[in-house]
Amino acid sequence: MNIYIILIAAVTGISFISLDKRIRKDYHLYFTVVFMIVLSVIAGSRLMGYDFGTYNNHFRLVPDLMEFQRTDNTIEIGYELLVSVFKMFSESFNGFLFLFASITMIMAGLSCFKYSTLPLVSFAMFFSYSFFFQVMGQMRQPFAILIMYLVLVPLVLKKKYVWSCVVIIISTIVLHKSCLLSFALFFFNDRIISPKKLLMIFMGIICLYVISANIVNLMLVVIPKSFYLYDVIVTYTSTKAIKVGFTFGMLERIGMFAVMYYFSYKYNIYQNNRTVRLFLNIYLTGIVIYFSFISIAAEFATRGTFFFVYSIFYILPTLISEIPLRKIKYILCTVTFMWSLYIASGIVRDTENNREYIPYNSVLY
Repeated sequence: MNIYIILIAAVTGISFISLDKRIRKDYHLYFTVVFMIVLSVIAGSRLMGYDFGTYNNHFRLVPDLMEFQRTDNTIEIGYELLVSVFKMFSESFNGFLFLFASITMIMAGLSCFKYSTLPLVSFAMFFSYSFFFQVMGQMRQPFAILIMYLVLVPLVLKKKYVWSCVVIIISTIVLHKSCLLSFALFFFNDRIISPKKLLMIFMGIICLYVISANIVNLMLVVIPKSFYLYDVIVTYTSTKAIKVGFTFGMLERIGMFAVMYYFSYKYNIYQNNRTVRLFLNIYLTGIVIYFSFISIAAEFATRGTFFFVYSIFYILPTLISEIPLRKIKYILCTVTFMWSLYIASGIVRDTENNREYIPYNSVLY
């Protein structure tokens, strides 16, 4: 567990020191590269984490590229091809984990420098939210999401919607099924949402949250049992459903959005900066999806909205840079730091539910 505490303290501490204006700009690049290397080694040398055994067994079964054939149809072909290419050179699963983690870290760093005015702070937020349970666990999804941010977002900003749709479809087939949900970003896109419209949207969200279970029950009555996805729908709305009340996680999503929207709208950043507006609307879309499904399919609501949550990594640092008042900067810095620390510390706070990670085991020792 000590390695997790050291990582959290080092990444968040060193990253937020970069907020000091006296720090040179190359500080961001230097420590981002250092963190990318260190984190890639830690993720690549691990012998534990979510789905480690499943990925390990799958790796053993996949042939090299010269003899490639589909091994597991539930896993996207892009991942299997990458495994197959790697096995032309090595049979080391940890070697593959290191390569996969390194590519993921590089893409994270590139996206932070591309979209954030404080890239090291953005990287710390990515680390806090994604490293332990995604990069060191459900590793295909963050890999796919980062590719989507690097490829899809520029297309959307240029209003190349046909190509955007092509990218989403290809990413869904090749990279990860959850990419299909990113079609929802077109609902709000980069439209300016006024406070009055936002209020109506949140009233709708609450209504969806309250009546979602009834909607599903109606669907199960209407959909014939012969429908090929009927059993899947029943599974996700019964055995995988979690009866929830209004939790801290829900308050966190709404609270973070409220802070970002209020300050960006008040200081005209939301109105004038299309990138910030798109990212904030993406985050809002994630909230809509999350509240629509959390009471009937909690796993789907959580994992299905990872793509939308990533936008927060780029919004808050940009607001910290662009808002002129020092007092507001301090407020946003505090919110960003506390959010990062709270999210990252989940791995050591909730040891009962994180048994796959404690203790940390590595091939290096």
